[in-house]
Amino acid sequence: DRLARQEATLRQVTDTLQDIVVMTDGGDRVGFVTPSVRSVLGLEPDAVRGRPVSELFLPGDRAAVRELLRRGSDEPLEARGAHARGHDVWLEVTSRRLTGGEGSVLSCRDVTQRIRDRRALQREVAYRRTLVELTSDMLSAELDERFYQQLMERAIELVPDAEGGSMVLWD
Repeated sequence: DRLARQEATLRQVTDTLQDIVVMTDGGDRVGFVTPSVRSVLGLEPDAVRGRPVSELFLPGDRAAVRELLRRGSDEPLEARGAHARGHDVWLEVTSRRLTGGEGSVLSCRDVTQRIRDRRALQREVAYRRTLVELTSDMLSAELDERFYQQLMERAIELVPDAEGGSMVLWD
């Protein structure tokens, strides 16, 4: 009876986790995965069991995940998870080897918004740095054709998918 209560408690805990927790077998295959794999990656837990853990990630990040799994580390790895609908989900992954070497436990936290925010901040910093440089250049340079060419080149660097001629200058 006590064992059944403990099992029910453990099931309640794992069913409410937002992070994906994966326990591997002695190799790299999923033995256990929390139901959160459904909400984070759009995958059914039963469909994930028995598959290599690396298949939860995009091909470009699989080698890093396998290395993390091999060595085990509390130092987080940011890797792109492969969502069932085709988009990627940024995951912060940590891994611990189980005692006795009989597998590993991985914890995968969805950090997609944090990555987006970091990238937006990096773009904003680059944009503001360039504005300061351009202002400084304008105050100390002649406003000739060469200056406007440099202005265009810097604007193209800052604006994603920009091409020469995307910007119109009026005098």
